Amino acid sequence: MSSGQGEQSGTKKSSTRRLVPFVIVALIAGLIGGALALVGDRLLSDDTKQETVVAAPNLEQGVNVGSVLDIVEPAVVSIKTSMLTPAGFRQAFPSEGAGSGFIISDDGYIVTNSHVVRGSTDIEVTFTDGTTRPGQIVGISADDDVALVKVDATGLPVAPIGNSSALNVGDDVVAIGNALDLDPGHLTVTRGIVSATGRTLEAQGEIELTDLIQTDAAINPGNSGGPLVNSKGEVVGINTAIINGAQNVGFALSVTPAMKLVEELKAGTPDRAYLGVRTSTLSPQDIEANNLDLESGAYIVTVEEGSAAADAGLKEGDIIVAIDGQDVADAEGVGAAIADLEPGSRIDVDIVRDGEAEQVTVVLGVRNDVIL
Repeated sequence: MSSGQGEQSGTKKSSTRRLVPFVIVALIAGLIGGALALVGDRLLSDDTKQETVVAAPNLEQGVNVGSVLDIVEPAVVSIKTSMLTPAGFRQAFPSEGAGSGFIISDDGYIVTNSHVVRGSTDIEVTFTDGTTRPGQIVGISADDDVALVKVDATGLPVAPIGNSSALNVGDDVVAIGNALDLDPGHLTVTRGIVSATGRTLEAQGEIELTDLIQTDAAINPGNSGGPLVNSKGEVVGINTAIINGAQNVGFALSVTPAMKLVEELKAGTPDRAYLGVRTSTLSPQDIEANNLDLESGAYIVTVEEGSAAADAGLKEGDIIVAIDGQDVADAEGVGAAIADLEPGSRIDVDIVRDGEAEQVTVVLGVRNDVIL
């Protein structure tokens, strides 16, 4: 899943050609959608008294969409989030997002994309029976776009997990999810094939996703985090991205490596350092409007409760200008400064608070909710 991971081995053909730019599918603004199932064609001959029926091809891997849904749809959920989005210096406005997920254990563990829940202040999970429950983030790997969410429930339906390494180009697949947030609990279903495997994409210059499944099954905003399912009703991918402006080109994370990461998140054993702040780049306009004696920096929009940053006393509105002597020019610089550090590392964070320079010592935590 990380950028250093190789392509799947085996006899199937794969491609690592990079396609950019692309849009991560998560936050929604629009209402369209539909479902498709191919059942065959009827043709009439020139002789109106005769009729020829052309049956659907008898493909060995033909998918019965209804049977697939019976198996997996009860375990697919809709996810709504609330969050604070930066809107200028020391300002943020509330916003909402929507996505999908699938249940992997009957005691309430749900897999989705990190970009669906990352930075959220509230998570609402809606099941296919219409009931809703609050969700809590168990762990996130932003670099792999994988997240694990937990609801307080038992006896839930569980999605069967397949083997994504066994996929071949041309295999039938079905995408299920909360497309365009049309009606949470009443999911959108689309059908297609595996168009390619082993794809690599760069997510808006931030992260590189590898070993992706390309499909022509329609994937829309809101499908993110939902399952891509094979003809047996097994989850083989996590719907993740679309190419901006393209048609019938969608991408899903391969589920086999993703589930290995999910188990690590569930066990609480990720080994990445965690600061626990959400920052935004300090713009020249911000500096001028607030008469700041600075050239650059990253101001803190939110501090995660119980995080290393909170324990050290960092506050919303603080401006980070350096970490361990390394200048921080923008929001990305905060993550870069701790990317190679281990949990438990002690760092000195230089900040400007209410116009005064201060230094705060932070003991980094475990990166189980990646908000940098």
